[in-house]
Amino acid sequence: MNNTQRGGGKVRNNYHRAVVLKRRRVTHITPAGVFFRRIGNKLDRNMGTLLGVAAASVFVTLLAGIVAFATVILPDRSGVIRVTVPDFCGSVYSDGSVDTELFDVSIEYKFDGSSPAGTVISQYPPPGAGRMVKKGERRCALTLTLSRGPDTIILPDYAGENCAKAELELRSLGFEVSIVQKHSVTAQAGTVISTSPPAYSDLPSGATVILYVSLGQELEYVVVPALTGLGETAAITRLLSAGLLVGKTEYVKSSKPAGIVIAQSEPFGSSVRAGTKVYLTVSLGEG
Repeated sequence: MNNTQRGGGKVRNNYHRAVVLKRRRVTHITPAGVFFRRIGNKLDRNMGTLLGVAAASVFVTLLAGIVAFATVILPDRSGVIRVTVPDFCGSVYSDGSVDTELFDVSIEYKFDGSSPAGTVISQYPPPGAGRMVKKGERRCALTLTLSRGPDTIILPDYAGENCAKAELELRSLGFEVSIVQKHSVTAQAGTVISTSPPAYSDLPSGATVILYVSLGQELEYVVVPALTGLGETAAITRLLSAGLLVGKTEYVKSSKPAGIVIAQSEPFGSSVRAGTKVYLTVSLGEG
């Protein structure tokens, strides 16, 4: 074997030893080494993510600055301006209360028992909304809803109607009903005499209506006055003053002077119903 062959074999042997040693070093990494290698890999990945987020944040900030500069600092040569919609709710609408060069106003109406008529109860766009407008040319559409006040109903006339029927109808119309009974010389018992508020009043739904209902004629009693010994005219006057009526008068001959009342159908001092008829007996004298 010559020197060249020996030298080549020596080189190959040295290379083989180096490869084996390297493989042994790779395959015999300690557990601690594996742990720290994994930590390093994760740190590398997280660092890349953080750098990406930071770059995106810087880009967004720069873009916002450019937009602000273009819309605020640079002059608006087109005449278009940004306006903030005011709060009109709760105010009473009138001509001139809205700048018609900036807003194209539409009015709607709605019944509302909690707001006086003409008060703005809602709006669109809402207060604080921003809109781009150009005076006199490109206006912001604004819808205002105004209160009509409470929803009202005309109260029907129930005079002479049955109380139960009137009460049922009033409640169906949305009214509260209160009943007050009293005597009446004209209305039959159980019928409506009148209402409060009076008939044909314009009332809001939920209002209270008082029905005055008849109990019929009041039973009043009076004391019968003394009529005997009086002249006929004086007796009739006293009878009417007591709340009584004159019944049929009978004329008879007697020892009493002519024209004197000698008898009465209801005895003096008795208690009778007001309006009771009292019959008189009047003397014709002895002739």
